[in-house]
Amino acid sequence: KSGRTKEKIARVSGAKLGLAHGSLTLKIEGTPEQRRKAIKYCKCVMAQRVGPVDLPDDADDGDLVIVKVPQECAGFVTGSAGSFLRHIEDEYGTIMFFMGYNGKNHVKDNKVMEQLAIFGTDRGRTGSELKVLAAMECKLPGYITKELKDVENSDEGFALDRFTVPEKELSWALGKGGATKRKLARASECIVEYVGNVVHMGGTKPQRARARQYLSWI
Repeated sequence: KSGRTKEKIARVSGAKLGLAHGSLTLKIEGTPEQRRKAIKYCKCVMAQRVGPVDLPDDADDGDLVIVKVPQECAGFVTGSAGSFLRHIEDEYGTIMFFMGYNGKNHVKDNKVMEQLAIFGTDRGRTGSELKVLAAMECKLPGYITKELKDVENSDEGFALDRFTVPEKELSWALGKGGATKRKLARASECIVEYVGNVVHMGGTKPQRARARQYLSWI
């Protein structure tokens, strides 16, 4: 609609995409890597129109993460007409879709699993995955958080820290409609997402330190 899918592919791949009015030829400009990714994303998007998408073994150019989602959560994660996935894509600049069944690792903890592919940058994939995990935790309380432990990463580059927020402080830390969480993320330039009552902070070491400091003030 209004060229949104074309713009999304261009944003995630870094390539320029052109489709003249009335033309069936898509023009893709960019570096070899950008063009390769754009073609891959185009094929995935078009494949969705006719059925489940099956990714080849060489689909990962360092831009892919696959999240296993319990089948009972798949509809909740997708949202009405895909609205929740599209919202995440817009927020984090990613491309997301459920893959077809290929018989691999399809059962975990006696639950039938769907495979959700997320394409994008490290930052985009991390933020998108956390949003999905938060939705799964909302649908199945304790399913994700029961195995999470607090982590403070020493890496200077992009990494993920997490720690548990007391339940009595959670609503205050989130703010009305998540407003405080978004404000903290903007100010610290760090990904800030909650999975249950476990806050995840993704960014460089200074960004994560700022986010932790700002949250302590809040």
